[in-house]
Amino acid sequence: MGIPAPEHELRLLFLSRPGIHVRYFRALAEILPRSRVEAVRAVRRAEGNEFPADDILERLLRVHVARRFQRAPRVFRYRLLRAIYLAHLRRAARRLYAHWLARLGRERGQWDAVAVWNGLRYPDAVLVAAAREAGLPVVHFELGALPESLSIDLHGVNFDNSVPRTASFYLRHCEQLPPATPLPLRPRRPRRGKRLEVAALPERFLFAPFQVNYDTQIVAHSPWIGNMHHWYEVLAGMQQRLSAEGDPRVIVLREHPSDMTHYPDLHERAQRDGMLFANGNDMRELLDRMDVLLTINSSTGIEALLRGRKVIVCGQAFYDIDGLVLRARDGDSLLAAIREADHWKPDGLLRERFLAWLEHEYYVPRFQPKGLASDDAAERREHQRRLELAIRRIHALLAPPATETRPHFHSRREITAQEQPARW
Repeated sequence: MGIPAPEHELRLLFLSRPGIHVRYFRALAEILPRSRVEAVRAVRRAEGNEFPADDILERLLRVHVARRFQRAPRVFRYRLLRAIYLAHLRRAARRLYAHWLARLGRERGQWDAVAVWNGLRYPDAVLVAAAREAGLPVVHFELGALPESLSIDLHGVNFDNSVPRTASFYLRHCEQLPPATPLPLRPRRPRRGKRLEVAALPERFLFAPFQVNYDTQIVAHSPWIGNMHHWYEVLAGMQQRLSAEGDPRVIVLREHPSDMTHYPDLHERAQRDGMLFANGNDMRELLDRMDVLLTINSSTGIEALLRGRKVIVCGQAFYDIDGLVLRARDGDSLLAAIREADHWKPDGLLRERFLAWLEHEYYVPRFQPKGLASDDAAERREHQRRLELAIRRIHALLAPPATETRPHFHSRREITAQEQPARW
């Protein structure tokens, strides 16, 4: 494959847990012969004896514990079972941290960086902490918020990523970027058992899609909304307040198609509460016809911005930028933001430059491991090109930053200076 010769060949240790992301790591390691994919297993006996402080350990396990308790509430409602599970988890995490800190400290000269997928879940969060304590950079991979994109970042993913949060960055430094490409929104296949009713949409409505109930976006970056039942209660209260003010708009809900949680109780309540579910409606129609999007921190917010729509963010989102979206930190501020949205417009120039920067400077187009093995030569070449872009991005991230007068973010245009890729 035509990857330009770097100053030295990347030496990445891809640490993987079970999941589809392993295929991405194997595809990258296949053309990086000095890199390796290693499955992370439980450690029975730690190689080292340096353990994390209790407060650090609790922080590393917080997301995992919250997700586990939400996924199995019937099991963990018993205090004794919770105590046994937490004691076992803490012991396992301490051994894992000590083992990998000792090993990575010993092997530090063998690797340029450690790579993980996401980095917030267990055991990834423990591995990230051990790698950083050992003095190794950590490359975080995650699916991007733009369609068919991949995030590769040294800081983290989602709200923890390195995307600048000030409007001035985009307005001052992104004027030379080409416009963002209008990308098609691909509907996701819903999980089996989802109710897919097609609702008759009211003339005017607010759209409030659900997110995955136990996703890291909710557990780690939603300070005042704990789960989707809580989100429903917030929205039901908002619908009641709007109706009391004579506002005719209805709040339209939609379950996340990938969420394993089902909400038959909320479907029964929705009509009584003056709201409706639209699980079977086309997402594009919902985004195009809504007055405003109410979201915690979903990538649907980016999809709405791509379509020039108004967005109110209720959690911690990397696109929560003054002039781009409105924000709400409690029920009262959410009602105030809905009122403000009636006469507020996002900064059009900021929106254009922010989306252009995401596409051309931050994300890389996502390769598909199955596309690399396709029988179709054109498809295979396209995914090979995308794989090369990912490797070049990693090279650029790990290279020493150039001295310059503005914040530096290694762009896809810089990485491909010798070869202009097709628009994606």
